[in-house]
Amino acid sequence: MSRLLIILFALALTYVEAQSVYYGRSVYENDLGEWSLRDSIDEEIGFLRIRFMNQDRLAGWDCRILEESGSIRLRWADKPDEWTLQMSGKTFTAVPVWPGQYDHWRITDNQEAFTLFAKIDEEGIDWRLKDGSNNSLVSIYNEYRNDKRDWVFEYDPDKITNPFIVLSFFIIVRYL
Repeated sequence: MSRLLIILFALALTYVEAQSVYYGRSVYENDLGEWSLRDSIDEEIGFLRIRFMNQDRLAGWDCRILEESGSIRLRWADKPDEWTLQMSGKTFTAVPVWPGQYDHWRITDNQEAFTLFAKIDEEGIDWRLKDGSNNSLVSIYNEYRNDKRDWVFEYDPDKITNPFIVLSFFIIVRYL
């Protein structure tokens, strides 16, 4: 009986761990407009997908992680690099720290603020999300050097919420 309880406990821990986003992969090899978000056991737990109003006009992006759905849109029509995410009943924003420079972003929900920045070296691209004390909370890096279709996520889901993860990943794939 105790062995059965230990096995069930171990399986429950595996299930809980599997519910974090472990990596993002483009659905199509030659199209970066649709992404599958996957857990550590390769189950799809979400998506990030571009949405068009008509053939050539971008309406925004749709996203989902587990039971949370959201939409990402331009914040202002005349500012093509300021974005909002509506998710979990809240509004999250992403704006470049410096106008026109897309390797440093400020991401906030007006209660918490983070900085997303890119580190590019011979290993590839590593995006970090840091808090106000300069603690790195999230690392999202390309799995294969110079391949922008597969990204690995490293973070503690107890320290950062899914909307910040999805908005960070959106910025990364939108401004590759």
